[in-house]
Amino acid sequence: MFVLDNNSGDDTIERVSSSAPWISAVSRTSNDGFAVATNQGIRMGSGEFVLVLNPDTEVTAPMLRHLVQRMKSDPTIGVVGPRLVDALGRFDHAAKRNSPGPAAAFRHLAGKILNRDLGSDYLAPQVGETESGDVDAVNGAFMLMRRSDLARVGLLDESYWMYGEDLEWCRRFKACGLRVVYDGSVTAIHHKGGSSGAVRSPRTNWHFHASMWRYYNTESQAEPTLRRVLVASGIGAHWVLTSIKWLLHRLRGTA
Repeated sequence: MFVLDNNSGDDTIERVSSSAPWISAVSRTSNDGFAVATNQGIRMGSGEFVLVLNPDTEVTAPMLRHLVQRMKSDPTIGVVGPRLVDALGRFDHAAKRNSPGPAAAFRHLAGKILNRDLGSDYLAPQVGETESGDVDAVNGAFMLMRRSDLARVGLLDESYWMYGEDLEWCRRFKACGLRVVYDGSVTAIHHKGGSSGAVRSPRTNWHFHASMWRYYNTESQAEPTLRRVLVASGIGAHWVLTSIKWLLHRLRGTA
């Protein structure tokens, strides 16, 4: 097992080394993004399976055994992810997703702003929360795969600094004929915000929206120019709104 500290500046490495000496703890001298650090950890390993796990995600041995056994029994599965809940037990809808087309993405983002469920296809409604089925993407907080498949699929796209790289990776798994499966029969706790905070900082917020555009731009080369302009404008408008939200959060914190 490897823990890579992305130049956090805290005592993560010392704490891991003292409390779990069997873990290989690596301190990076720069923060080059989630994909770069994750790829480094994958290259360092040699096990049959690769588990990409966020630092704010809690797992149990039984759920890990279940998912590993499922992959062993079904070679058509390329990636599997579990049901994710937050610390209060609320379902993290990003645990299962469909490809974010413009209409689905708009409804999803509008629903988040309005704090309402607008029925976006992005959240893979065809698979129930506690059911199991094929989706376009699972969450990068927990992705279990075979090391052997990575020879065909490749590692994470390091042009994504943070956000979107899991969607793009799952797209490549499916392009190689491998299934992306959500298994809602087992659960992990995803606290969220462990890397980005409760409200995204200007840097992470910029990368979130830049990744959104990068993913869409890769998938939409054949779409009409007007639609691409409208999508770009929508992403830009959402970036402005969320930047204002961060500023108001900071002002309230200093009041």
